[in-house]
Amino acid sequence: MSLSDSVGFLLIHGLGGSNKTMTSLAKFLEKKNAKVVNENLPGHNTKPEDLKMTKWEEWIEFTQTLLDDLKEKCSQVFIVGASLGGIISLFLTATNAEIDGLILCSTAIKPYDLKSWVVHNFPFLHHIIRWVPMKKFTIRFLGVPEDWKIYEKIPVKSLREGVEMLKELKPNISKITQPVLILHSIKDKLVPFRATKQITSTISSADITIAKIDRGGHVILKDSGCDFALEKIDNWLSDRI
Repeated sequence: MSLSDSVGFLLIHGLGGSNKTMTSLAKFLEKKNAKVVNENLPGHNTKPEDLKMTKWEEWIEFTQTLLDDLKEKCSQVFIVGASLGGIISLFLTATNAEIDGLILCSTAIKPYDLKSWVVHNFPFLHHIIRWVPMKKFTIRFLGVPEDWKIYEKIPVKSLREGVEMLKELKPNISKITQPVLILHSIKDKLVPFRATKQITSTISSADITIAKIDRGGHVILKDSGCDFALEKIDNWLSDRI
C-alpha cells in the first residue's frame, strides 16, 4: 500500500531504549512516502542518570509538541507506541480526539506479575531499590541487541513515573474511540500476551484488532517478529486510509 506525506506517524519507543528500536517501522513507512517522526524521549539516549531526573510529564509534553507539529502538516495522523511508548500513546490519543488511529506494541497498563505489582503498589520503593541492572535482564527478556541499545541500568524511579502516568490516564482511557491495532508476541517474556485484555477492556473503540505474533519477544519491531508485525500494520492501515 502506498501512502503520502499527508499521512503522518508519531513513533514512541520504550523505557530505557531509543528511537533505534523503531527504525525498521520508520523506514517501512517512509518508503511508502508517509511523514514519520521518530525522536528520543527526554532522558533517553544519553545516560541513565538523566532518565532518573526525568518526570512523566516531560514525556507527555515532548510528544505532544511533536504531535501538534505533525497535525499541522498532515491530514491524517497515527500514533505508534512500544511498551512505555504505548502508555504515552494511549495518553495522547485519549487527550487528542482528532487522532486517526493508534498502534500499540508490547504494552501493559496494569500489573502483570509480582514484580510489576510491587512497583505499582509501593510508591517509595525507589528509595530502597534505586536501579534495575539491565545487562543479563536484557538478554533474558529482550534478546541480544543488534543495532539498538538499552541503558545498562534503569532507575526504579522511572518505573514509578510510568505508574504515575497510568494513574492520570485511567480516568481518560475510556475516551479512546479511534481504531486501535494491538501487536503482541506470545513469546514476550517481559509483558505476557494476556496484557492485551487490559487494554481492550478499558478503551471504548469499536474497531480493535489484536495481532498475535508467534515469534520474537518484547521488542517486536526489532527482533524476529518484525516482518510479521510490519505486514500486520500494512494490512491494518490499508483498510483505514
